[in-house]
Amino acid sequence: MDEGEPSRDPGKKPMDVGGPSRDPAEKGEDLELAAAAPARCWSPWVILPAIPQVTDNEKKHLMPGTDLSLQFADPPRATMLTVARRIHPDSVTIPCIIDVLPTGRFLLYTTHCGHGNSVYYMCDAHTRIATRLPPSLERPIVPRRSIGFIEDPRHRGHYLVAQLHPTSTTQHKTLVYYSTLTKKWDVKHLASCPHHQLWGCHGGVLAYDGKLWWADSPYGFLTCDPFADEVHLRYVALPEGCVMVGADTIPSRENLDKHRFVKVSEGKLRYVQIHGLPDEPVVTLWTLIDPEGPLWKLEYEVRLEEIWGDDSYMEAGLTQGKVPAIALIDPNNHGVLYLVQGGLLFAVDMRASTNRILRCEKFLLGNGLEAWEKYHTSRFVHAWELPPTLLRFEPSRGDQMPMLSKEMARLSKDLSLMTSLVRMMKDVQVSAARSESSSQPSVDASDQNEEK
Repeated sequence: MDEGEPSRDPGKKPMDVGGPSRDPAEKGEDLELAAAAPARCWSPWVILPAIPQVTDNEKKHLMPGTDLSLQFADPPRATMLTVARRIHPDSVTIPCIIDVLPTGRFLLYTTHCGHGNSVYYMCDAHTRIATRLPPSLERPIVPRRSIGFIEDPRHRGHYLVAQLHPTSTTQHKTLVYYSTLTKKWDVKHLASCPHHQLWGCHGGVLAYDGKLWWADSPYGFLTCDPFADEVHLRYVALPEGCVMVGADTIPSRENLDKHRFVKVSEGKLRYVQIHGLPDEPVVTLWTLIDPEGPLWKLEYEVRLEEIWGDDSYMEAGLTQGKVPAIALIDPNNHGVLYLVQGGLLFAVDMRASTNRILRCEKFLLGNGLEAWEKYHTSRFVHAWELPPTLLRFEPSRGDQMPMLSKEMARLSKDLSLMTSLVRMMKDVQVSAARSESSSQPSVDASDQNEEK
């Protein structure tokens, strides 16, 4: 099957392949849910696999003077990143995108000559340039899943890469960070830090609300403002009933990446969990309302049996009774989850009553690693919100822009044409008014005196 080709049976009823999410009312869901949805600016986004392709043929895949290329596609198809072999010369290990930011930057992990030589690149999707970070000699930055990447709110265009040290402990002591402003690594001693469970950062690190959030799927988050003069680390627990006791001593962590998930959608922190296994699996989503409590709001709870029994589920060629893994949440609609099952990535409207499956495509990773089921989790895929400046990029060679950006360009031209027409109509109206005024007899001073 060709890359990007829909993986469902072409003879079956086609599903939507348009934008990231459709209006729930179009599929017969509860209209009150659609009306109650919070108003928010819709942002274009793509699905970016965390594992890029590595090419030895730069002339074919890269523009001169660049280190990478991006082949864009509309969700649920994958937007593929290709990097030069010199960025990742090691043929044994796998490069990985640690995190992506809506400014068009992303942090890339590679190795040079084995696992002991980790190298990090800050990549710019606009220029297609990868800038190598200097090594942190005093405190090496490993493992990669505990590394945070955030934009500097005080200095536009600058970023921070940070990690808590010690990385695996019950109480962290310092924050090791690299700033693009100073171009060096530095250390901040934590002003305060609570005792907590042995932290593993199985949920990765999120940049949210101006802070970094180290997520460990069994317990919750450790969060702090890395830009503060005094850094205070706080613990935010998962919703009540979701915290796992003694998770560091039981072999349940292998499925945490598949069945527990935390990301930002519609500007709020969301926690998704598949629980009730194996008898009555349920998908539940909570929203963090107040981290001080912490206060979580239960948004929805859906039995997988309801999804399996939906007609659109069978039409997509998905297997009934098989529990999928959580991959993504739509950044514009927290009611739409992307799940992975048997090499297929499919979007589900969790709040719909019928026709729940919106789209279905082949799940792709770089270098053919999608064949390995252990990579079919949220660890290896990103929902990347695109900046408007990137959408204005003109495609060249291997780069292809999403259908959305082409539509935006067309709409921009249409808007310019409409603006020109409006101006022309106004000019015509002004000219007509002047002509009518000049055709009427003018009143001189004597006429005015007679009227008085």
